Amino acid sequence: MTKQQPSGSELRRAALHYHSLGLNILPLAGKQPFGPKWKRWQSERQTEEDVRTMPWESKKVTGIGAITGAVSDCRVCLDFDKAEGPQVLQKALVDLALPEDYPWAITTPGGGYHIWIRCPELFEGDE
Repeated sequence: MTKQQPSGSELRRAALHYHSLGLNILPLAGKQPFGPKWKRWQSERQTEEDVRTMPWESKKVTGIGAITGAVSDCRVCLDFDKAEGPQVLQKALVDLALPEDYPWAITTPGGGYHIWIRCPELFEGDE
């Protein structure tokens, strides 16, 4: 069974939700940022209108990326590619002293995991 690609409006809705949580986001074409002007979002906080007007309806846009760092409320992402089962995630959560049902831990489309944490100490002086 093939996964159905989310529609542009579904991507836009999800992107606005992530933005409301404090993340700078951008459209992706595969794993690459879509569009030539994305680098400014590494240091400049987006507005809701910036996110709303991104080209979510383009057939080249396949997903949503989040920019980490001071611009995204000091969030970083631990990325576990091709993890060998859920025990990898559970061990990481235990090691980080996070609850088993930590809401910022997600399964990625490729079968790995992302754990999002806020770590202002990494970005002191960058904000």
